[in-house]
Parts: sequence; structure tokens; C-alpha cells
Amino acid sequence: MTTPRRWNPPLLLPRRLCGALAVMICLYVGGTQAADTGPRHHARGEYDAATATYVVAAGDDLDAIAERLEIPVAELMHENHLKTTVIDVGQKLTVASGTPPAATGI
Repeated sequence: MTTPRRWNPPLLLPRRLCGALAVMICLYVGGTQAADTGPRHHARGEYDAATATYVVAAGDDLDAIAERLEIPVAELMHENHLKTTVIDVGQKLTVASGTPPAATGI
């Protein structure tokens, strides 16, 4: 008695083509995930134009405050003698450049 021959299905796509296709799919998925920056964070604190001070609200971070006041983070840190970007709720930050144009309209 003979053993039946095992049927080997032919490869539908060569291995190199499958590998290239897998790499392209991974790059596409990675690119779409990298393009999503998530929700934008806006500074919600109070800016007093008379005293050129900003009172930090809950959820504010230094990057968002600097963007709202249109000044660099380094300048904001230097003016307020901050060693790190960590700020506390209720903390008052002084703004050296006078009245920023973006702060008055918000």
C-alpha cells in the first residue's frame, strides 16, 4: 500500500512581495498615528494686563501659557526664575514683554 502524496498549494505571492506589502502597511499605519496630535490644550488662567501677570489655572502647563501669551517658554522661565516647567495652580507668573496681543482678546 502506498501513502497518499501530500498536496502543496502554490504560493500565491512571492515572499518578497508579501514582505514589502507588510512593510508598506506598517509605515502607512504608523504615519496616520503620528499625524494625530490629539486634543489641543489651551491655557485657561487669568491674565491681568494692568499688572502683566498671569494666574495659573488647573490643567495649565507652561507650553500652553507661553503659546497663549506669544512668548518663548525660556523667556517665561527666566523672568519668573523657574528651574523646571512644573507650575502650581494659583501661581502668578509675570510677563516681561508687556501686554501680549493674544492675551488681551481671550
